[in-house]
Amino acid sequence: MNLDFDSVMQELTDKAGVPYGDIFDFRAAEKSPIFERFYDFCQTNLTGHTTEADIQPARFYYNPDQRVNACAYERNGYFLIEFYVGLLIKLYDYLYNYNDGFDADQILHQKYMPLTLEDITPGVLMYQAATQFAFYHERAHLIQRSPELAQVINEEYVQGPNVAYDFNQHLREFDADIDAAQFICWHMIEYAKKFPPEKQTIQTISSLMALAASAIFTFFVYLEGGNTPVYYDEKSHPHPLIRITYVIDFFISVAGHNLPDMEFDTRSVLQETFDLTERIALANKRPNPIERYADVYRAEHHRISAYIQLLIKESAKVPNLIKNRFNDEEPNNPG
Repeated sequence: MNLDFDSVMQELTDKAGVPYGDIFDFRAAEKSPIFERFYDFCQTNLTGHTTEADIQPARFYYNPDQRVNACAYERNGYFLIEFYVGLLIKLYDYLYNYNDGFDADQILHQKYMPLTLEDITPGVLMYQAATQFAFYHERAHLIQRSPELAQVINEEYVQGPNVAYDFNQHLREFDADIDAAQFICWHMIEYAKKFPPEKQTIQTISSLMALAASAIFTFFVYLEGGNTPVYYDEKSHPHPLIRITYVIDFFISVAGHNLPDMEFDTRSVLQETFDLTERIALANKRPNPIERYADVYRAEHHRISAYIQLLIKESAKVPNLIKNRFNDEEPNNPG
């Protein structure tokens, strides 16, 4: 661990005003290496790559809550990202620890296990893509510097009739999703460069993109309430299936834009993403999310497309969104 965590905890409580009980000391936890590695990735990123965005001091910490949630907020001059431990544990278990798809499905095994480098198996790559997507999404909220940072931007999907609709927050969520997708795409491209030159093929890149896109798809469907009825002008976040649609489309298109010499086939990667997601679900005896998505998209695709176009159009008018300010930042290497 790169930082003295005792000093960090004291700084969070004494200076940033975070209640002591809200900070999870992961050093003695059962999965402490998992927590520590992700903590180092996030805090190193915040410390070393965000001075130009004027969000220093920035700190990352875990909350002991077992729910799937993450928050971004500003307090006492500190820019804070809070991850509930439930988010990390469930993504780790779902995408890696209890994901037998790459062993149980012969096609998945043959196609994706050769992408393993050292201890980074396809399941680990999926887990990293999903957790890092969540981190970059929260980091984007800090960089947006919206007034909501003072009240805490909460990522949990709260159901019920009294959840307020906020189109401006929908725009901020859209912007944060797009920024996060861009970074994960770049991480996959950088990961591909670790292979010997003869293996840096279009198929390798396509399969890496499919692994990351499938992980993000799974994150939204299983962990963000993707089975709730589709809505548009409701709640503080766009519906997960709407977010899946624009995130994966953008994610794959970024790869195509950055790999012009490889004749990157975005439609083929999209199909591979769906096939991979479906096979993993079936191999693990889980509900098939592709069937649900396909049924909803078939019935709602005109309204989904129209709402996404509205988000694209209106987000272009908001100066503080990242898409309108920061387009050239390069990510740090993935952990």
